[in-house]
Amino acid sequence: MNVYFIEDNPKFFQEVKKTIEGHLGWVRVIRWTTGDILDSETHMDSSGLLFMDLDLPGQNSLGLFDDIRSKTDIPIVVIDDVEFGAGRIMKALRLGASDYILKPVHNSRLIATVLTHSMGEKYALSEVK
Repeated sequence: MNVYFIEDNPKFFQEVKKTIEGHLGWVRVIRWTTGDILDSETHMDSSGLLFMDLDLPGQNSLGLFDDIRSKTDIPIVVIDDVEFGAGRIMKALRLGASDYILKPVHNSRLIATVLTHSMGEKYALSEVK
């Protein structure tokens, strides 16, 4: 299974990559840019999972999320900082996010999220209207 990350912080990406691949050896973690995903030539494993940071500098992250959501059916887990509250997360869930994680990320929550999605399930809040 491939797990893709749209994350601007290389240190954070390396930490989650090490955590996921260290606990789930059958998972490959790949860092992508928004351009990679929006490029129609780029292939994303539809059985994979995409984590997207909602705090991307200089970008309308919810607009970008909506663009990505319209181009792929891969489940998207949004990541946001706990300081910003639930507003962006709730909007992303309404737009079709399958789950969310708050920073600082707890390793057990990260692993549980990957495992849940690998079984074809998603977090219940994604059905919020």
